Amino acid sequence: MKKGCDEIKIIEQFCALPNESPLSRDEFALFYESFVDRDDSMLLSNGKSSHVFYFTSYDLVEEIIDEDPLVFFENFENRVRCIIVFNPQKDHVTAFLVLDLKDEEHKRFLKELCIMQKINFHFISLLYGDLYKMKSFLIAVPPSALEIVENVL
Repeated sequence: MKKGCDEIKIIEQFCALPNESPLSRDEFALFYESFVDRDDSMLLSNGKSSHVFYFTSYDLVEEIIDEDPLVFFENFENRVRCIIVFNPQKDHVTAFLVLDLKDEEHKRFLKELCIMQKINFHFISLLYGDLYKMKSFLIAVPPSALEIVENVL
């Protein structure tokens, strides 16, 4: 996270946008500065909930239907891998988050997740040289999936 970044403001502005909206280079400079490649992610928090901003291709997002995704966790070494499977009944679209237990921001995210049992997940795609808000999901995480996370915190 860059110093001086107002996470609350970014989250509020992002969530207020309709799907498939371009992201202003001024208001969302953090995303433009941080975007490296697809399948990267960024975690931001507003103090009440954590948000995952997931950079991926437009084509992949277009395949996702509004169906509850499945969430799994794997523990390996000092990391937790979060696997989110969209379209569980059809052609799967999978997103992976690797969270380092030595990173305070990642640990905070996992602790908040265990309390809230929900993930605010936002897809961002690069189109026509600009980043776009594509789709957002509030994903319920079953307590049984969180047992792995709780055991390593």
